[in-house]
Amino acid sequence: MLYNHYMKRVIFTFLVILFVCPIINAQTEEAYLRRANMQMMAGNMDAAISDLGLAIKVNPKSLDAYNQRAAAYMAQKKYNLALEDYNKVISIDSTNGAAYYGRGQIYRESGNLKRAIEEYSTALAYDPNNVFIRNERAFAYLENGESAKAIDDLNKVIAQNPNELVLYSTRANLYREMEQYGKAIEDYTVVITKSPSKDDNVYWAYVMRARCYTDSGKPNNAIDDLTKAIAINPTDPSAYSMRSEAYSAVNDFPKAIKDLDKIIELDEKSKSAPAKN
Repeated sequence: MLYNHYMKRVIFTFLVILFVCPIINAQTEEAYLRRANMQMMAGNMDAAISDLGLAIKVNPKSLDAYNQRAAAYMAQKKYNLALEDYNKVISIDSTNGAAYYGRGQIYRESGNLKRAIEEYSTALAYDPNNVFIRNERAFAYLENGESAKAIDDLNKVIAQNPNELVLYSTRANLYREMEQYGKAIEDYTVVITKSPSKDDNVYWAYVMRARCYTDSGKPNNAIDDLTKAIAINPTDPSAYSMRSEAYSAVNDFPKAIKDLDKIIELDEKSKSAPAKN
């Protein structure tokens, strides 16, 4: 009888350890993770890092805790500590795309664009539909002078996010730098036609499209776009300067001079305006 009672207690203890303790630990880990996330949102990085350390004590293989703590270290520009945490994640799960992306961010911040691109590429190998990572790699390619590869990534991002107009502007700027003016004009046109209001984005789309028209030998088209840009923002001298050049290109010198007069007028007004406190 005594033996049976003892065995029942042993079995009960075993079952508690097997089933109950993991549940309690998981709930505790989740609580630390959630509190850390709230601390990060409130800008309390030290408190978040402390909570994430406690989550790791509860579960030393918590991928979420290591990834989140690395992000907190990144926010504090403690890149070596962040890198250690991302390396730890990869040692636990070599297919964790978030950790490779995080390492890519660290290398990009430190100016090692080649290594950053490698890390982004590995992240995309495990998470090929992640638009955010692909967009970051596109900008890393751009910063590294690899415009064609940047455009290839942007094409894929735009295909998945056709209403993100800033992506069209970015791709248009790249096409313009590559002297592919026709494609650049198409993208600037998308920004102009799809923008819900005539704001600064539309203004600059007109200005940049006008530059493409000028560079491709179409000054009359440039004049039309610059006139529309000036209607949106009549106080920016850059549009008047470009339109003056376009008028000169079609031998309309009176209008070219008038735009130069306007630039001088705007400059005089800015000098006589009271200083802002």
